[in-house]
Amino acid sequence: MFQGHTIKGLYIKEEDSKYNGLFGSVENATICNLNIDNSCIYSTGNSYAKYYGLLCGVSYGSVKCRNVHVIKSLLDIRSYRSSTGGLIGESKNIDSHVIMDNCSFDGNICVTALSYAAGIITICKGKITNCTTSGNIFIKERDGKDVFGYDWAGGLAVRVSNIENSTVNVEHCVNYMDIHLLYSGWNGGIDDTGDMSKLDYVIIYGLCKADIVKNCANFGNFFVG
Repeated sequence: MFQGHTIKGLYIKEEDSKYNGLFGSVENATICNLNIDNSCIYSTGNSYAKYYGLLCGVSYGSVKCRNVHVIKSLLDIRSYRSSTGGLIGESKNIDSHVIMDNCSFDGNICVTALSYAAGIITICKGKITNCTTSGNIFIKERDGKDVFGYDWAGGLAVRVSNIENSTVNVEHCVNYMDIHLLYSGWNGGIDDTGDMSKLDYVIIYGLCKADIVKNCANFGNFFVG
């Protein structure tokens, strides 16, 4: 358990690790009162299907985060088919869940095509309360190549599923993050050959997709080009 600490200037350069962050992964953990300030994760772009978050790449089991803040930081992820969250990349396994209260992210997240990206966490089962996000999410082509596929992004999260006996799973959260789609060529449908495998689409949530959302607000914008 962390209590009342600040980590400043953390720099992580990923080359071969599947799970990337201050912790690669956490399991059945409680993390409280931690600031990660002016920090960066950078990936080389030579791989795919990896997980990134300045707190941890993935979480397993029951994980609780309270008063954890990422400040003026950058995640520059050039690997594709990645899951990148400002704090946690993704909560893995059907039995895992996260409880996040009074957490925040302020900074920029840059990801490459065919990826998930969000200010707090991409995909999880659990409860997120009193959290805020600000800054930018940039979704770009893979090294300038025309990569067909899909992207998912959310200012707070991509998808938050309900946990058993919970009446609400996202409450009192605010998003200020802008999301930028930076494809030089945007299909927006089937290409000239009618090949369904070359269907480009992006799914954007200002806040997140969740089962039950209460007393939340989105002030972020979506830009194309």
